Amino acid sequence: MQPVTKYAVEIYDGNSIPEVVVNAFRQSSIPPLGASFISLPQDVLTGAVDAAPIKFFQPGGRVLSV
Repeated sequence: MQPVTKYAVEIYDGNSIPEVVVNAFRQSSIPPLGASFISLPQDVLTGAVDAAPIKFFQPGGRVLSV
C-alpha cells in the first residue's frame, strides 16, 4: 500500500508550529511533489504559545510571515 502523503507529523508543542509548517511546505515542494499532513490535537490548537512568526522570502524579494 502506498502512503497518501509525502510528509506527516503530529505537533505536541504549540511553540513548534512555525517550524513544522515551514518543514511541511519544504517537503511538499521538493520533487516529486506531494501533500503534507499536520495533525494538531485540540489541546495544542487552543493553547497559548510564545513562538515568534517566521519570516521567509518569496522570489522577487517579497517578505512574508507565517
